[in-house]
Amino acid sequence: MSNILKVIEVILIILALTYIKKYKWFDTLSSPDEEKLLQQNVMSNSTRNISSSSCFVAVVAKLANESSRTCGGSRISNRYILTAAHCLEGSESVTIILIETAPGDGAYTIASSTFKIHPKWQPRILLNDVALIEISPLERAHKIQQLVGFPGKKKRDRIGTLYGWEKNETSDSSKNKTMSILRTHEVVVIDNEECAESFGGLIRKTNICTKALSYQNGCHGFSGSPLLANGRQIGIVSFGTSKCNSGYPTVHTRVSKYREMDPRKL
Repeated sequence: MSNILKVIEVILIILALTYIKKYKWFDTLSSPDEEKLLQQNVMSNSTRNISSSSCFVAVVAKLANESSRTCGGSRISNRYILTAAHCLEGSESVTIILIETAPGDGAYTIASSTFKIHPKWQPRILLNDVALIEISPLERAHKIQQLVGFPGKKKRDRIGTLYGWEKNETSDSSKNKTMSILRTHEVVVIDNEECAESFGGLIRKTNICTKALSYQNGCHGFSGSPLLANGRQIGIVSFGTSKCNSGYPTVHTRVSKYREMDPRKL
C-alpha cells in the first residue's frame, strides 16, 4: 500500500510541474548605476509608504555568463539577507540594493560574494527554497534600514503583506528596457490542504501559501521577496503559476521551519 501511495505522489508532482512556473526575473536592476532609477520608481509607484518596506531589498545576482537576475530579499540582521535559493543558482556574486526610508535619499548598494544556499535545496521539486547572503555591517545601512524578525513558534497569522518587483514597460525609447516597481499586496494565508489542490505533492510542511485579498497575488519579479505578518517574516516567495491573476495561490518557503537561518543562531 505504501508503494502505491508513493507512486501516486510522484505522479501528482509530475502533473503539477507541467504547469508550474517559477516567477521570472527581470534584468532591470542589473547594474548598481541604476540605483537612482530604482529609488525613483519606488517613491513614485509604491502602493504603501516606503517606510513600511524598509526591510525589503533588491538582490541582483551576477551569473557566470555575465547576465543577471533580480529578486527580492529582506534584512534579517546587520549581516544577513534572507532570500530564495533559486534566486542564487549559478551566481558568482550578488549586489544588494537597500531602499532608504527618507524621500530623496536614493538607494544604497552593497556587493557580496558570500552566500549560502540551503544544503538540501532540491530545485526539481522546489524543496528548501531558502538562502542567506552575508553582507558587511555598514553604519549607514543601519540607519536607513529596519530589520525584520522571525515568526514565533505558536502564533498563526492569517493576513499578510507581500512585497515584490512588478514589471512596468517604460515609455522612454532611449532606455529600451523594462523597469521594475516595488509593489505590495495584502494576502490571506490558506491551509496547505487547499494549496495542494492546485500544486499537489509539491506542497509540504515547509511551505506556506497565500491568496490575494483583492486584485493580484504574487507575480513575476516577486521571487525571494518577504511575506510579512505583524512585523515578522513568515514566508519567502518561492513559486506560482505563470498566470498571475488566475486565482491560483502563491507558494512560499515557511520561515518558521528554518530556525537555523534565524540571525540569533548564526
